[in-house]
Amino acid sequence: MHREDLIGLIYDAVGETSKWRVFLDALRGEVNADRATFFIRDVLRDTFTVVTWSGSSDEDIVAYSQYAAVDPWNQKALHQKEGVVLI
Repeated sequence: MHREDLIGLIYDAVGETSKWRVFLDALRGEVNADRATFFIRDVLRDTFTVVTWSGSSDEDIVAYSQYAAVDPWNQKALHQKEGVVLI
């Protein structure tokens, strides 16, 4: 897959939210990752919402939701400017 294909999958997902998992599946393949999760951060409420995930079970996501408040990645993300992508 090429970068242009991944970009196309992003555009597809913007119009149909169920396709975000298709993008994450492809992204995982490109970077040889076991898992990928798409979060949206609400800076006004200082919270995160999980949009979708790839490579994790539903049970993993439920378990993570209990850990998310102390996750160092989330803590790092809280101090980033809008538009920054953390990988």
